[in-house]
Amino acid sequence: MPDAPDGYQYRLESGRHVLADMAELAVRLGSSVAYDRRGTVILVDPCQDDIAGWLGEVVGANSVVSLSDTIAYRHAGSLQLVAGPDDMDAAYVYRNVQVIAEADFGVEITFRVTANIKWVTLTIAYHNGTHRYQGFVRLHAVDNELQYIDEDGVYQALESVADVNDDNDLWHTLKLVVDANDTAYRRICYDSSVHDALGYAMPVVAMDTPPHFYISIIVICSGDNDAQVNVNDFIITIEEP
Repeated sequence: MPDAPDGYQYRLESGRHVLADMAELAVRLGSSVAYDRRGTVILVDPCQDDIAGWLGEVVGANSVVSLSDTIAYRHAGSLQLVAGPDDMDAAYVYRNVQVIAEADFGVEITFRVTANIKWVTLTIAYHNGTHRYQGFVRLHAVDNELQYIDEDGVYQALESVADVNDDNDLWHTLKLVVDANDTAYRRICYDSSVHDALGYAMPVVAMDTPPHFYISIIVICSGDNDAQVNVNDFIITIEEP
């Protein structure tokens, strides 16, 4: 018994568990989307230590991107985006990821809304060298809808949702998967709700840039007071089935 030299009489020295795949590892490291453990994980960022991997932009005098050491899902801190206090003030972060394979590409975040957001948007843009294909999924707290942008650039409702501004002690999960080959939406998950095998075409514009993926998280204020969103467990997957 190499892991229990005392024959389990006093204490367990260590334990060994076999991981089914990297998606299971992501769940163990923080992902709350245990029901959607699909794809090969290429990055897990708990968003607790620093924001060096992110670039941030703000609109509005009080808007700021920072780290919080008081609000977290299961870590020591979180990435904090504050937008406000005026209507359409904004805070967002983004990062670029090298294209590893032209396959299904997924992004997942766990987040908490403190109050007063108009919407939270998660985007994936795929640049293939000549064009940009961009997928948007938006949690609209005023219309109480989960939405995506169609190929004509118009937001369409996927489902009705509860007002997240009324449950600021809860953490939510949002996941977006796009198909780089077919340049279409593949899957959108919000908490326990899964919209699978979508096949909706993404908006496209001509753009001469090196191949890469661009990912962003955007928070928009509804006015009157600051809007705040905290983010943990940013996870990127490829080769989603």
